[in-house]
Amino acid sequence: MVGTVLAALVLSGLFSRAVGAQPSAVQAQLSDLGQFPLLLPAAQGTLVAADDRLSPVRFSQPSLTWMRDQVSARYGSDRLVEHWRAYQVDNGPNYVDIIVNEQIWSLLNYFERYAFVSQFGTAAEDYGYSVRVFHTGDVAAVNDVRANRRASEGTSRSASRIFSSRAGVVLRGGHFCDFSQAAGQLSPSVVAKLPCTIVLDDASSSRIRRPNLSPSPF
Repeated sequence: MVGTVLAALVLSGLFSRAVGAQPSAVQAQLSDLGQFPLLLPAAQGTLVAADDRLSPVRFSQPSLTWMRDQVSARYGSDRLVEHWRAYQVDNGPNYVDIIVNEQIWSLLNYFERYAFVSQFGTAAEDYGYSVRVFHTGDVAAVNDVRANRRASEGTSRSASRIFSSRAGVVLRGGHFCDFSQAAGQLSPSVVAKLPCTIVLDDASSSRIRRPNLSPSPF
């Protein structure tokens, strides 16, 4: 019966580690791509670590390089994770944006994507960070919008809004934790008790056939 309930939660696209947990303020904030856009501008936050900005003399915090390599080996491609970026925001949540290869991501089924988000999210939460997942098509969309904005300099604000509305950026997955309950203490015992939520975009579930979720007679 427990397995049946868990399967139903996974297939719904929403699984909370803490029983009865509701979507948190962190999830609501980081799902708002207007407030926290992909490729966050420097004026809105600080890029504290990235896959291409690792220090040769000290351990970067957070570091997801080991997890990236482990996941790449598990899925048989070192191109699955293209980039990751860790941000700190004044009076806001700390989070990591992971960029996956769009073509490879499209080959993963719902459960593989869920496991991917869970693995990266668990690694990032040890540092006090939530995780968002996008793919390379979303990055291309952001770059197109920025190019259009530069080309439209001198035009009306309404034109800029039109370009912005065509961004086409979608949050592919997320692992959101309410670190306010940790009171600054990120020990393993404290982190394990935090309410965290994993979400996937609605399109993910369409790639697999839903199993029969009726209770087992055994």
